[in-house]
Amino acid sequence: MAQDEKATGTEDILIGNQIDAFCIVLNDALRPLTDAEAIQSTAAHVLGESLGASRVAYAEILLNPQQVSIYRSYTNGVAELSGVFSTEEYGRDLIKDYRMGQQVIVSDIQHSKRLTEREKAKFKAIDIAAYCDTPLIKNGQLVALLIVHQSTPRQWTKLEARQIEETAERTWAAVERARAEAALRQSETKYRTLFESMNQGFCLCEMMFDEQGNPQDYRFLEANSIFESMTGLKGAIGKTARELVPNLEEFWFETYSRVVQTRKPERFESGSQAMNRWFEVSAFPIDTYPQFAILFTDISDRKQAAIALQDSEEQSRNILESITDGFFALNAQWQFTYMNKSAEALLERSSNASVSKNLWTEYPGLIGTEFERIYRGAMHDQVVGATTAFYPDHNRWYEVRAYPARPGITVYFRNVTEQIQAQAALQHSEKRYQTLFESIDEGFCVIELVFEKDIAIDYRLVEVNPAFEQQTGLTQAVGKTIRELIPEIETFWFDIYAQVLRTGEPTRFQDHSAAMNRWFDIYAFRLEPAESNKVAVLFQDVTERRRIETEREAAREAADQANQIKDEFLAVLSHELRTPLNPILGWIKLLQSGKLDANQQRGALATIERNAKLQSRLIEDLLDISRIIQGKLLLNPTIVDLTQIISAAVETVRLAAAAKNIQLTLTFNPTAPVSADPVRLQQAICNLLTNAVKFTPDGGTVTVTLRSSDHRAEIQVIDTGKGIQPNFLPRIFDSFQQEDGSTTRKFGGLGLGLAIVQRIIEMHGGTVQAESQGVNHGATFIVKLPMNLQAQLSKSALEPHCPDAAQEGELNHVTVLLIDDDLDTREYQAFLLEQNGATVIAVPSGLAALQVLDQTLPNVIVSDLGMPEMDGYLLIRQIRARTSKWGGEIPAIAVSAYAGEFNQQQALEAGFQQHLAKPIEPEELIRAIATLSRSQA
Repeated sequence: MAQDEKATGTEDILIGNQIDAFCIVLNDALRPLTDAEAIQSTAAHVLGESLGASRVAYAEILLNPQQVSIYRSYTNGVAELSGVFSTEEYGRDLIKDYRMGQQVIVSDIQHSKRLTEREKAKFKAIDIAAYCDTPLIKNGQLVALLIVHQSTPRQWTKLEARQIEETAERTWAAVERARAEAALRQSETKYRTLFESMNQGFCLCEMMFDEQGNPQDYRFLEANSIFESMTGLKGAIGKTARELVPNLEEFWFETYSRVVQTRKPERFESGSQAMNRWFEVSAFPIDTYPQFAILFTDISDRKQAAIALQDSEEQSRNILESITDGFFALNAQWQFTYMNKSAEALLERSSNASVSKNLWTEYPGLIGTEFERIYRGAMHDQVVGATTAFYPDHNRWYEVRAYPARPGITVYFRNVTEQIQAQAALQHSEKRYQTLFESIDEGFCVIELVFEKDIAIDYRLVEVNPAFEQQTGLTQAVGKTIRELIPEIETFWFDIYAQVLRTGEPTRFQDHSAAMNRWFDIYAFRLEPAESNKVAVLFQDVTERRRIETEREAAREAADQANQIKDEFLAVLSHELRTPLNPILGWIKLLQSGKLDANQQRGALATIERNAKLQSRLIEDLLDISRIIQGKLLLNPTIVDLTQIISAAVETVRLAAAAKNIQLTLTFNPTAPVSADPVRLQQAICNLLTNAVKFTPDGGTVTVTLRSSDHRAEIQVIDTGKGIQPNFLPRIFDSFQQEDGSTTRKFGGLGLGLAIVQRIIEMHGGTVQAESQGVNHGATFIVKLPMNLQAQLSKSALEPHCPDAAQEGELNHVTVLLIDDDLDTREYQAFLLEQNGATVIAVPSGLAALQVLDQTLPNVIVSDLGMPEMDGYLLIRQIRARTSKWGGEIPAIAVSAYAGEFNQQQALEAGFQQHLAKPIEPEELIRAIATLSRSQA
């Protein structure tokens, strides 16, 4: 079970990596697209190409009626599938699964039990033999399907199902984002059109408070084209009211601050002596605190008309006829006594046709409305009344003011339908924008660029959405500049946004901010008018995605490097193993010819032995590094004298040094003994000495020193050889690393010797390092080992273990049962043992060995492990199952080319007393047999 879980975990990791790679390709394809239909088409194409699918389509659910819409499908050898389709065509069961968010997978339509024959025929008609449909559920509603078809039966894999799910989610997100951006642009355009076309002044302002919260001023952020003509103020955007009108009355600041703080709109008429104008004003708060909007009309003419009415009826009539507002007068009996031309146009009735007619009779739709209320208030209560209300009979909005005028009332009114619609559109746009603003996962902000001599030097954050903080890590950012938040922010951001502002061209890009330690995917576009210096920025933190891409690229490079090292190593291994084979096979052929004299034969045999040992050494190095990597290299520590260990190692290279006329110098200062495995430690020092001799030219010097330093024994191996290049020093102890890996290299080897040295020394708690001044300046290897200061050693304990050579005739009176399926090995080992006095029974198989044991009992069994039919493990188990009378307790030696620690342990557990790895030194085999035969005796 644990293995199954581990396998599943590995599979999930592999699938996750493949999904990440696919998503990067998909994201790169979708990122530059801003059109929803192009996104759907591109996503289908990327997925279809990746899966090798016949058809891929993104279908959107049209909720009313229940239909699906496919803009365009990706196809490969099948017909296009696009248009609007009824969901009933999918079948009720399928739709039920879709609405539950279940991915529906069918590998073979014709063998599906859930489909009717009629449904199967419909699928077949449009080349669908297998499909995988992935529904998308958002806010509890089925909103889309990602449909993948195959024209032949197909077994969908776990990876493919995940790819389809990821594509569905990312397509939906990209489509929604594109539509949201388009809606934002459309809403902005619509709002801007209304903004500029209305015949009322409009401005967007930001209230400014002091530290105590008292209103100080307000700044104009936006204004429509009629603003200037109604106020007489030029270049207002970006300036404050006090800058434009220094002696502006406090009333205006108090009123607008109240609107901002109470969040309640106010409507009023007021005059400004500082501006010499009267205004009718509607002030209302907007969602972005402390901003507010002002919708206003210059009513100075109307006020003058009211004054004129008191002065002169004639003068009044002239003024009343000139004003743009509708005007009529009623007597106490609610009869029209006067109506100006503007009123005639609005009511589509002449003054002559209206005078003396009753208001309620002519306009019964007024009864029960706000209009009736203010008219009666002015008539009976002598109260000025004002309202803006909808009059259904005219399908218009009217703004009305009623004034007492004994013995009746006067009424000013005008058609404000366009203004009301504009205001509603503005509020709708604001609400829609705010909903989008608050709900999207991407960060969003509106920035106002700050310029100095036409160069962007900073920007202020005017608005941010909730995701802004999560995506940037910046808090309480509104109203602050980016340099206030991040003083070390890079200047290239200002250049990019300034370019968007100047050209009006949106831009999408990815870039890294070292100051924020994040990568961002950014879409920036200008907000009109350009004079506002505002840019909208939609962005996403893609740091994690970039990290994954970087790690994947690093892993790919590491894998490529590992493959290159492996290829180079295999080439070197092939060369190093074949090189000694050439003289071995060559001299064997010459020996077989019988044309060599005695001296030549001895030379040939010496060459064969030397090259066979070289090949054996290469194999041992490979096995040692394998044991080290697997943690299976075992140490048998004892208290050793380093002078003895070093001296023994020096003896192994003395002949090679003498052949090159290299002087070996030893300098030993007294040190405490160390706790070490004498065989492995000698192997490490021998490797260092072999390297030193190999890389030192004829006539050079190799010096070995031993001294104590800081309670550690320090061994230095110093040569006057070719030295080490500085760029290779950091890798000199890596496995399979050689400074010169070319085919023209002067020195052979696998590049394992120093790696083995490092691992062995570290296993002893020590360190090894290499130093060199460069090429042709020699090299120094320094080994440091912890000393055992408390050891009290006998002389015998300090002597290195040197096994005795086998004595001739050592196996006299010993019978050996030899089992090996290889004829050459069997004959060689039989001859060797017989030469040393043994009686040998040699057989080629485990079955033959059991037959021998039925007839006679040898003193020792020597068996190969890897044999056909019955291997050595099975053979020894069957022997151990016997009684002692039938050979069940005969000591046995396992012989095998499988030389790992695991193989040795496995052989001992099976029932062998000893395990010897091929190639075997003759003395080692003879000594092992002699030891076991004596133990039996």
